[in-house]
Amino acid sequence: MRSSSLIGVMLLLVTACHGVPRPAATVGASTPPSASALPPDPAPVVGTCQVDADPPEGSHDRYPFQDPATQRWGYKTGGGVVVIPPRYKDASGFTAGGVASVRVDGGWRFIDPSGASLATPFPFDNGADYFQEGFARIVDPAGKVGFLSQAGQIVVSPRYDFAYAYCHGVAKTALGGHAGYLDTRGTSTAGPADDDRPLIPPHSDG
Repeated sequence: MRSSSLIGVMLLLVTACHGVPRPAATVGASTPPSASALPPDPAPVVGTCQVDADPPEGSHDRYPFQDPATQRWGYKTGGGVVVIPPRYKDASGFTAGGVASVRVDGGWRFIDPSGASLATPFPFDNGADYFQEGFARIVDPAGKVGFLSQAGQIVVSPRYDFAYAYCHGVAKTALGGHAGYLDTRGTSTAGPADDDRPLIPPHSDG
């Protein structure tokens, strides 16, 4: 099961990304400086981020199990009741928000606790894209990239040629040969001046 190897992968995986550090608070100032006296926020910088922690076992009372006869995976409750029949080639646990990644004959899917399909994950590390800062990349049939939240909501519909994972609250995107940046609401925002990551990585594994 792919989820059993996530911890080892997560300890090694870092994704190029960027953040917006804030200036430290002034210590010992007798009066707070006025807004006009405050220095501007420093420019965002490119750094590193790790993927989110493994889903908690039994989240949403869903436990992956494998049918020994078919070798397919499904989900049971903690009481042993089968709630999603074993029909997947592989299956992860559910996030706290209620999203799991499963492998079907046509590739990977994100599903909710009822087994309903939510979106097609962006392919990454021989499986579904990992959640990072609460978001995972998704794709449409044309290969356009968007983002799904851990709560199962499509916060950015697939429309970009490529997108890097979120890091420090910002994701780099590419569309029509132009770079852009999104905040966690899916709204355009400023990006770091020193971000030289390619718009379409050679192996598209960002």
